[in-house]
Amino acid sequence: MLAGLAGLMFLEGRPFDSFKLLLLSAFLVLTNPATGHAIARAAHKVGLKPKEVIKDELREMEMGDNV
Repeated sequence: MLAGLAGLMFLEGRPFDSFKLLLLSAFLVLTNPATGHAIARAAHKVGLKPKEVIKDELREMEMGDNV
């Protein structure tokens, strides 16, 4: 996705439009980790289980079992 935005910046040619695309790219890079974390935490909270769990550290913290 970011490569597509970078390509559009080079193809556009107008500096202001390229600047807006650069700001959009920076916004996506900065907000992606927080969004993924919020979605994963909400899924865990409602009880959705991942296909494969190596270690459930969040459950251990909630239960107070610090191993």
